[in-house]
Amino acid sequence: MSDKYEFASHGWFEALRRTIERTVRAAGPEIDEVRWSACEVFVGVPAHLVQTDDGKAAWHCRVRGRDVEFGLGEIEDADLKIVADYATALPLARVRLSDLGAQAQVEEALAQAAMKGLIRIHGSLEARPPVLAGLHDAMVAVTA
Repeated sequence: MSDKYEFASHGWFEALRRTIERTVRAAGPEIDEVRWSACEVFVGVPAHLVQTDDGKAAWHCRVRGRDVEFGLGEIEDADLKIVADYATALPLARVRLSDLGAQAQVEEALAQAAMKGLIRIHGSLEARPPVLAGLHDAMVAVTA
């Protein structure tokens, strides 16, 4: 059984980094054409997870072919940037998108959260390179 980590904890971010790097290493030649970046920012995080003076925790990555740059903190120029309330993001981080009906459930939850101002998505989720599409589900397995 995999180790589980508290969502947005140091251990969780390390597991995410390893998962991205493992995915890129295992990819076929299609990865060589990938030029994509992502950033997630969580606001209202529990005090023990805060990285910034304004109560946020964040991560970002840039994938350029087989090169992966991963770091903590927010970047402005990501192809996909999600800013979400921690309490809103936490249950979504535990939903396996490959489960029957889960995609529709998550899309509805995202729409409701966006209408309430609890999540903002800059860029397109659909523009994520197909080789990286399984990252969310891989992280569900290690998210406590």
